[in-house]
Amino acid sequence: MLGLLALPAALLLLISLSRIVYPFDAGNYEALVWDSAQLSASGQNPYAHALHPPFVVAPYGYLYYLLVGLGLKLCGLQLWAGRLLSFAGLLICIWSVSRIVRVITGSGSAAAVAAAVVVTAWPVAVWASLQRPDFVGLGFAFAGLALLFRTTSEKPVGWRTCLAATLLFAAGFLCKMTILLPFLVGAVRLYQSGRKREALGLFLGTLALIGAAMLLLNATSGGGYFWQQFEVLGQMKASPRVALRWLRALLVAPSTWVALAILGFGVLSGRPVRRSEERATAALVLGYLAAAFGLAYYTSMRGGSNVNYYLEATLALGIAAGVLLTRTPRLLERSVLLTLALALTGSVQMARLGRGEYFRWKSLPYYRELAQTLGEQTPADALCVSTNPDVAAAAGRTFHFADFMFYDELATSDTLRDLLNEAIRSRSYSAFVWGKDDARFPGYQRVPMRTPLPDRYYPLYLYLREDLAPPQSERR
Repeated sequence: MLGLLALPAALLLLISLSRIVYPFDAGNYEALVWDSAQLSASGQNPYAHALHPPFVVAPYGYLYYLLVGLGLKLCGLQLWAGRLLSFAGLLICIWSVSRIVRVITGSGSAAAVAAAVVVTAWPVAVWASLQRPDFVGLGFAFAGLALLFRTTSEKPVGWRTCLAATLLFAAGFLCKMTILLPFLVGAVRLYQSGRKREALGLFLGTLALIGAAMLLLNATSGGGYFWQQFEVLGQMKASPRVALRWLRALLVAPSTWVALAILGFGVLSGRPVRRSEERATAALVLGYLAAAFGLAYYTSMRGGSNVNYYLEATLALGIAAGVLLTRTPRLLERSVLLTLALALTGSVQMARLGRGEYFRWKSLPYYRELAQTLGEQTPADALCVSTNPDVAAAAGRTFHFADFMFYDELATSDTLRDLLNEAIRSRSYSAFVWGKDDARFPGYQRVPMRTPLPDRYYPLYLYLREDLAPPQSERR
C-alpha cells in the first residue's frame, strides 16, 4: 500500500532537492540564523550580542544554532547542509509517526495511512528541507516518543530507554522552544503502561535538563537569553487575524479534508471502546491532537508566523487518524482508497508548489547580479545590512543585524529599533540589501539591475551609500 505514496513522495523529494541545491534563500529568511550559528560553533553565546556587533537576536534554540554552525564551520557559508538536516528530521518524523501507530494498532494499513497523512500534508510540503529548526526539533522529539511505544512482544521500557528519550526531548526543545508537548505525551504513555516511576523520572529529568540549559545560557549571556526569549519575543503583538490566516491555509488544503474525514469517521462511527487500555490510548492521542492544534493557533498569532506552526499538529493528526481508523473496520478495509485519496490530493498540492520552485529558479539571475554588483561597488572590508545575508555572503561582504525583523517591523524594544535607525542615520554601513523599495535610507541610492525584478517571487533591492553608488551614466 505504501506504493500508492510513490507519486507524492517523489514530488516531495523533487521539491526538497530543488530547495537544497538552490544557492540563495528559498523565501523564508533561512540565512538569518548564520550569525547565531557561527557564534555558537565558535564557543560564544548567541544570545549575548543583541545590543552590539554583529547585532544578533536569536529566536531559536542553542542546539539548532550549534548544529547549523558546525555545518558552516566545515563547509563554509552555505544553506544546503542546514537544509539536509531539516530533510533528515522530516524523514525521522514520518518514520516515528508510522511506528507509533503500528505499535498502538498492530495494523500495517493504519500505519501506512498515518504516514500518508504526514507525507501529503500542506505544512510539510511548504516547509520541507528549509534551513529552519522545526523539523530538526520535531525529529528529535518524535524519535524520543517512538522509543516509548513498545509492542507486547518487545521488552518493556527501561531506565536506559527513558534516559535516551529524555535527552531527545530536551534536544527538541533546545532546537525550538515550542516543542514541549511530546515529552508530556511520553510521560503519560509510560504512566498508562504502568511504568509510573519511569514516567516520573522522564518528566522530572526532561524539565531538569531544559531548566539547567536555560539557566546556563542565561548566565553566560549576561541575562540576554531570558531577555530575548521572554521579553523581546514574549511582547510581540498577537493578532487572532494572523492566526486565522494560517489556520485557513491549513484547512483549505484538500489533503487536510481527507485526514479530518478519517478522524471524524473514527470518532463518530467507530465501534465502542470497551477495554480501558484502548480508551486511555484514544484519549491520549485525541488529547495530544487538541493540545497541538491549540498551541499552534495560539503561537501563530504573532507576527512572523507561518503555516509551519501547524507541523506538530499535523504529525499528531497522522497518529490520531491512524489509531482511530482501526475503530471502524469498514473504513480500515478501505485503507487503500484512503491512501489513494491522500496521495492524489497531496500530489495536486505539490504540483502547485512546483510552480513556485519554477519561479524561484527563474529569479536566480537577478540575485546573482545583485550579489555581483554589491561585491563590485563596495570595498572588500565593507559592512552591510541585508535582509538576506546569503546575498551579502555571495558578494564576500560582512553583514550585521540578523535577525533584522526584531530591529524593524517586529521590534518590541525601542532599544533594538533605535539601533537599526542609528545605523541608517550614521551611514556607517556601505550598503543595505532590503526587501522593500522605500525611501527610508537617506544618503543611500538604490542601484537598479539589468535583470528584471523576480516575477512572482520575493524582490530584493540594493541601496549603496552615495559615495559608493556609480554615476547615473554607468548604472546598469
